[in-house]
Amino acid sequence: MAHDLATLAIRQLHTPTPDVISQLAEIHADAFPADNPDTFTRMVEAGRWDIWVAEQGNQVAGYAAVRDGRLAYMGVRAGRRGRGVGTRLLGALMEYGQHPDGLLADIDTPDSEEGQRRLRFYLRNGAAVVERRHDGWLLWLPPRAG
Repeated sequence: MAHDLATLAIRQLHTPTPDVISQLAEIHADAFPADNPDTFTRMVEAGRWDIWVAEQGNQVAGYAAVRDGRLAYMGVRAGRRGRGVGTRLLGALMEYGQHPDGLLADIDTPDSEEGQRRLRFYLRNGAAVVERRHDGWLLWLPPRAG
């Protein structure tokens, strides 16, 4: 399948199907290997987060999980990273008017290559560092006019 961003659809999940939950868990396990994948799946199934997905056809290319004004997780399928999926997903999430005060996001593993890559991604996409801590950064993602 061609990975044209023009055909990338972004939507909020209201009732995720088992197939979508499985795809989310797969992306999450790859993006956050230290997390327990069963806990993530239970949180999705229980509706603990507002989940937004970037999809192309029947394939989830990336997701964002939001709760109480915080971006809890954002992950992009390994083969799609660095190709604009995360930027489109984050931009759409901030433009939908769901978060008029912006969102907070925690970036863990500050000294790892992955932590540095995540920090650069969010800063490139308009985030501001609120606080630098020993275990990471607290960022603010401002809302965007939609």
